[in-house]
Amino acid sequence: MHKLLLLLLSSFIFKSSFEQLTTIPGKPRLMTKKENEMDEKNKNCFYNKKYSIQQRLQFYPFNKATAIQLVSFNQPDSIIMGGELPIKNGSVDYAQLKEVITITKAQTDALTDLLYNRGYGGKFYSLTKTKCYTPRNAILFLDASGKTFAFIEICFECEGHRLSSNKIKAGDFCNQKYTYLQKFFETNNVLFGITREN
Repeated sequence: MHKLLLLLLSSFIFKSSFEQLTTIPGKPRLMTKKENEMDEKNKNCFYNKKYSIQQRLQFYPFNKATAIQLVSFNQPDSIIMGGELPIKNGSVDYAQLKEVITITKAQTDALTDLLYNRGYGGKFYSLTKTKCYTPRNAILFLDASGKTFAFIEICFECEGHRLSSNKIKAGDFCNQKYTYLQKFFETNNVLFGITREN
């Protein structure tokens, strides 16, 4: 049962992280040196300024949120690969959170710019290996009643993430995206989970 759960979670993380993965045309073969170089290059983050702030705020869950929070937590006893966002009776358990910061309109602008205007440079053909998944941070989206209706859970240590719903548009998780998000959390005074020492 545990192996099946791990397998399902791993495939979900891969699907969430590599939405532009494509296959090499033709029969299966090793990539050429040129394809390999292009593959590595295209996984990097490129700033494209594709979406305006008005467009970015139309993406779910930003379009439904009345407040957005950056949080940290520590749940090492979970059966899912070392931890997950603490949920109790279907809601986020704030008693288990270490840090909670509600971000401003300007910070939301910066976050959406980071998520949606930094993306892959083009097609790529290979997957990056997933390390251990021990999340310590999340972005929470709250409705008018103050209840969390969506989240993006993040493991900075292993560079993985989990979405609470497949409706969430989280942007491309290109190579440097976790570093950018890590700096965003740190700048906004959420420090637990940002470094390995924590």
